[in-house]
Amino acid sequence: MSATHSHSSPYPEDGKKPSDPNYAVFRNNLKEGILAAIREAKAKLQPARMGFDTGASYLNVNRDAIHPQTRALVSGAES
Repeated sequence: MSATHSHSSPYPEDGKKPSDPNYAVFRNNLKEGILAAIREAKAKLQPARMGFDTGASYLNVNRDAIHPQTRALVSGAES
């Protein structure tokens, strides 16, 4: 299980009265959706194999860089 966040949905529980009249429906759908996903995952459990190796990945790194000649801030891919 993992967690994520959103900058475009209401808080599911923030202690404040929501201004959106659909808030109660959103909150109920969120709760039911989470429970349904957990039930579905549990029903589909199966044995798994696991292994590991070592390596390097630069997929999610800060790609901002200083251009060596202009000293301007650029995307690392462009420098």
